Amino acid sequence: LTGTIKGIYGGTLRLEVFNPDDYLPHADGSARTTQLRNAITTAETKFVSINYSKLDAKGNPKITSLTISTLRTGLKITVHADHNIKAAEQFDVTKVEVVQL
Repeated sequence: LTGTIKGIYGGTLRLEVFNPDDYLPHADGSARTTQLRNAITTAETKFVSINYSKLDAKGNPKITSLTISTLRTGLKITVHADHNIKAAEQFDVTKVEVVQL
């Protein structure tokens, strides 16, 4: 699930994501609808930055470990979970990725 951080409350990331059920173009040209979700981090959650502008000799992006304290409001992230979170309003995350292009 990819979204924009709207707030960080302890170990909970409040994300604004596109509504997964609103994926077809709108005939009137209006924007897709969004939803707010709560991604809960745990002691086991991994935080990484994937930088595609810095590649190694094999063409792999540079991956750097982060902490929750390096995240900020407005940052676009991708969160991963062990279960389907398509419709979940609140869920535990196993990995948080910040992708840099």
